[in-house]
Amino acid sequence: MLSIRWLIPVSILSVLLAGCGDKKVEKEVQALKSESPEERASAALHLGKMGDKATKAAPELVKLLDDPEPKVRAAAAVALGGMKVQDEKVVAALVVATEESPPEVQTSAMMSLQALEADSDLVQVSIRMLNSASAEVRLNATLRLIELKKKAEPAIPALIQALSDPIPDVRVHAAYALRPFVDREDVKLALMAAAQAERDYKEAPDPEKLGVEKPIKMHEHRGESPREEMEKILKKGRK
Repeated sequence: MLSIRWLIPVSILSVLLAGCGDKKVEKEVQALKSESPEERASAALHLGKMGDKATKAAPELVKLLDDPEPKVRAAAAVALGGMKVQDEKVVAALVVATEESPPEVQTSAMMSLQALEADSDLVQVSIRMLNSASAEVRLNATLRLIELKKKAEPAIPALIQALSDPIPDVRVHAAYALRPFVDREDVKLALMAAAQAERDYKEAPDPEKLGVEKPIKMHEHRGESPREEMEKILKKGRK
């Protein structure tokens, strides 16, 4: 004899499953209002992992971008990126979250703008973040611009300036972000000048002495100095 569960129409089963999903979303939305910052951050991250199934929670997550706790704001930003909500209000809120916030919030907001494919907004935010006092944020900005490739063209002047950043990794990643434009005379000259001025990593200043709030993980350069990296970019061009 067939089990009764196999007799339930697929359409009804889908509704039942959707109802279970809605209950999970509602549970996490309620947790966003918890007095505990840890619970609010955890709920936000859980909603983000649910993806587009939790998009109705987006308005509450946008509100959480104003939370007094940085880790909660960062979690809300990550969640909005995970849901991939294509909404102007969400994008605008993430842009605002990159302003005058701790590095963890700014970095999370930038990554979510990339996930939402808000390219023009991300370029402008990255240009601004290249002037951040945080080496972590500046490095993240160069990474986002590398991913944008040709769309990063408005950031060329800021990237050329970043070739003089006190942190070697920021300089090298700025060079890689400029690689799609190496045929431009101003970019080529800037890379040549930067390569000439470079020193080996062993001669680079200690990040902690430069006021960096915490050490950043350096990019793997296979033992090559920043100068060698830049010369390689010039040699290979846009390839």
